Amino acid sequence: MRSVVAFLALSLAIAVGTPALAADAEARAQFERIIDELNDNSFKSFLASISRPAMLERIYARRIIATPVRDGFERDFANVVQSMYTESFPRSDTDIIGKVVAFEQTGGSGRAVVRFSAGGYRYSYHVYELAVAGDGRLAIVDWADHYAGSRFSDAVGNSLAMAMPGKPVVRQMVTIVELSEGQAFQVGELFKAVRDRKTQRYFQIHDDLDEVLRKDELIVRLTAQMAILSNDRARYEQAIEGIRSYLPADPLQSLTLATYDIGKRRFEDAIAELDRLGQALGVVDGVIESFKASAAMALGEFERAESLALQATAAEPTLELAWWTLLRVRTAAGDYSGALEPLARLADDFGQDLGPERLAKDRFLGVLASQQAYIDWRASR
Repeated sequence: MRSVVAFLALSLAIAVGTPALAADAEARAQFERIIDELNDNSFKSFLASISRPAMLERIYARRIIATPVRDGFERDFANVVQSMYTESFPRSDTDIIGKVVAFEQTGGSGRAVVRFSAGGYRYSYHVYELAVAGDGRLAIVDWADHYAGSRFSDAVGNSLAMAMPGKPVVRQMVTIVELSEGQAFQVGELFKAVRDRKTQRYFQIHDDLDEVLRKDELIVRLTAQMAILSNDRARYEQAIEGIRSYLPADPLQSLTLATYDIGKRRFEDAIAELDRLGQALGVVDGVIESFKASAAMALGEFERAESLALQATAAEPTLELAWWTLLRVRTAAGDYSGALEPLARLADDFGQDLGPERLAKDRFLGVLASQQAYIDWRASR
């Protein structure tokens, strides 16, 4: 099906002519410049490119937000957006670097997928919804954040609504049941605990809620956020299982669930979540395929693991992680001659020194140093 879609898209582009292709290339280049500036810790172009009217319309839609809160937000729009944007990323001891891995434009709208890399092999994915003006200028309308697990406009809107959570606000935001006076009061206090980042207070209220309220979509999401903030492992595990139970098949939660499943050695579940994430992104992503390959390797399914690792290298030949994954998979499978290809790519393309001392430090690669294929490869170089 994908090949048919690609063929039709190519045919249409040929029929329209090269100006359409040039416009697409310019739009992508324009968006990549915005991401490059973010990588240089400059938010100027990013903030200037946000369509403020479109963003505000989404934030205010279907939400009761107190007038003082709304006025304060609009006065400080850029600072609030920048603050919430930076806080949505994983903590990292290194710079978080974004890369555009997919870009599509159809007439006056566009879509871009950006992968952000943090330290410790942690990643975040944003899917940006774009508008393209008649003069070719790009505007960012909104984005889905697959690390934070929500659309940005929803995160901002919910935060603003919870700033002054009166009962009308609470009743509008919690939709799973018609709230009694007592329930509306409880949830209002819960929202205040979120607003004030008081995790102990949050869970004190949460544990007294009726079970049906704990299943509400918003409360499930808030519970996961507060569990992470609390650094309480037991709370975190309960919150993750709540996401799995009450928000099934939500691709915005797949990255979180896959990370959790890998930590729990539930590798088949992790692969399923990574599949769901890739489908939502609409792109064959080298990092996702590498993680799937590592999970398959942990299951002892080396043929499957190699196939996934090869998909990663084919999708992104310049992704170092993909070649490390292929090297480890082939070594674990005992394919030492096959391991020479990724060895050479890592040495030649990425400047890696893959001597015996380096291999000995990797629990997957130590065995390779004593193999004749490796010894001959080293001698030839």
